[in-house]
Amino acid sequence: MSTPLRVLVTGAAGQIGYSLVLQIAKGDVFGKDTPVTLVLLDIPPMATVLEGVQFELQDCALPTLHGVECVTSEKEAFTGIDYAFLVGAMPRKEGMERKDLLAANVKIFKSQGKALAEYAKPTTKVIVVGNPANTNAFICAKYAAPKVPARNFSAMTRLDHNRATAQLAMKAGVTIADVKNVIIWGNHSSTQFPDVKHATVTKGGQSVEAYNAVNDTAYLQGPFISTIQKRGAVIIEKRKLSSAMSAAKAACDHIHDWHFGTKPGEWVSMAVPSDGSYGIPEGLMFSFPVTIDGSTKEWKIVQGLSLDDFAKQKLATTQKELEEERDDALKACDEANMHEEKTPLRVLVTGAAGQIGYSLVLQIAKGDVFGKDTPLVLVLLDIPPMASALEGVKFELQDCALPNLIGVECVTTEKEAFTDIDYAFLVGAMPRKEGMERKDLLAANVKIFKSQGKALKAYAKPTTKVIVVGNPANTNAFVCARYAGPKVPPRNFSAMTRLDHNRALAQLAAKAGVTIADVKNVIIWGNHSSTQFPDVRHAVVTKGGKSIDAYTAVNDNAYLQGQFISDIQKRGAVIIQKRKLSSAMSAARAACDHIHDWHFGTKPGEWVSMAVPSDGSYGIPPFLIFSFPVTIDASTKQWKIVQGLTLDDFTRQKLAITRKELEEEREEALKACEEH
Repeated sequence: MSTPLRVLVTGAAGQIGYSLVLQIAKGDVFGKDTPVTLVLLDIPPMATVLEGVQFELQDCALPTLHGVECVTSEKEAFTGIDYAFLVGAMPRKEGMERKDLLAANVKIFKSQGKALAEYAKPTTKVIVVGNPANTNAFICAKYAAPKVPARNFSAMTRLDHNRATAQLAMKAGVTIADVKNVIIWGNHSSTQFPDVKHATVTKGGQSVEAYNAVNDTAYLQGPFISTIQKRGAVIIEKRKLSSAMSAAKAACDHIHDWHFGTKPGEWVSMAVPSDGSYGIPEGLMFSFPVTIDGSTKEWKIVQGLSLDDFAKQKLATTQKELEEERDDALKACDEANMHEEKTPLRVLVTGAAGQIGYSLVLQIAKGDVFGKDTPLVLVLLDIPPMASALEGVKFELQDCALPNLIGVECVTTEKEAFTDIDYAFLVGAMPRKEGMERKDLLAANVKIFKSQGKALKAYAKPTTKVIVVGNPANTNAFVCARYAGPKVPPRNFSAMTRLDHNRALAQLAAKAGVTIADVKNVIIWGNHSSTQFPDVRHAVVTKGGKSIDAYTAVNDNAYLQGQFISDIQKRGAVIIQKRKLSSAMSAARAACDHIHDWHFGTKPGEWVSMAVPSDGSYGIPPFLIFSFPVTIDASTKQWKIVQGLTLDDFTRQKLAITRKELEEEREEALKACEEH
């Protein structure tokens, strides 16, 4: 394995950082074969939250993630890094002007520039995401020099670039993949100039200029520009939070292209130090169209583009703002110093305005679950008071400029939600809070899942496949399946124990001193609760080039039958204690893994854990939703419980405990169903 890249994310406990770190760790930025060590920096009061993020990343069981370091000092953060995502900044709030952010952020980025100069490699590449990004990047570069050269610094205008690409595609009636070479000129602010004069659109099999494809000059020089300029403010108004999902995706796109290079004949927008091109003063951090050489990782400003009077006027406006910001920042520094056509899959996510839903929808939309070439329509359901937040999530998904995302529907009724869906991620439920017992959740959730079962029966396809994530997941799935039948058969229902499975993989790998990829065939038996049984008796570990059983690899029976089990059983509670929120990133990742394997099948010789209706295997009563090891046939998408595994007395005792809890939950749920 190659030497891991050290990748720093500042502000890693915040919402952008939370959305960003998973994408980096999964290989979306540097490739699936490139190991990375993530360095997560935040302020000391957020140290516990950082640790919760670290735990969730471990629980995602990602083969490319070599390690996660949580730090609160700049020396620890910047030492030996290869790439830096500078996200942490004074946050932008509803109604806040960018100038109000400037003074607060100069101190942060001056200090980080000095840290780069002192501790980082001279080859370190830096993207500044924290606003005002252009000027923050200018300040950071000023204090990192001469060790880290100015051209190694950039500010993110890729979010605006993606927004422009998405809006142009919608207006032209084409897909994201049919649009290329939009330009964002200038500042990542409301003065930016989204320019499509040089953009091309593939329509009807032919590449045409964007202006011809849209045939609405007034729109392209009016509402189109203002929509992009104000998009961030609109999302703040809708979500009551700034863009996070789409900002994280854009940061990943930005660094991905810097690392691998741009495609032939295409450019992207990056805010980089001007070399005087297009009359922009040298050194000003200004967004230009750039191409990037994948072999040298060097960017080059695209030359020779004609600018009409309209474009020149727009560039002058954003240049003026940037010069004023630069001068104000320098003053503050001185003072401080002194496709192929396919029928889209309809995929429902309930509770889509919540934190798991927010982490989940991007992974689905990006193709992580159903493949990069499978078009999707995402149906987002939540309660009516969350309608505006749903719309904000929709806007962010659009701003991610994802080629396979055909549409996003925000709904608040079950009829709209469940009609003709292919897959359902049932996330929405009464949330689990710190110290809350699972039994307390049961009565509150029966009503929800009884109603959704009836909706599946009334409106969904009989082939719909359902994963229940909302807790208590096993019993919620049992109730939902009961009321969806016989139209949607019970075997189309499952509850998620893949999070526990991934946690077990990660902990076993860590204990055995191997990577996640070297561990297979752990089992989660029973309930997604503290009675679950994480079983490694049949697991295999590859160590020193040889496959050996897990007990031999670890050589610590007491650990595997004691602390290991309790660590997995209690992991969710620990993360709630650390983050003051339940697992979201790792839960969303596990849900994606679960449905991915249901859709594409399991690998030969491997199984996964799914809570499915029992067929009587291993003495578990029929129809009890119980987690078993299963294999899945890719051609039929049918799961099968693994047969013939030997169970010792210790295992039988553990299965009896979790079975008893599930039977009690089932009886209480049936009683609650009758009452409702």
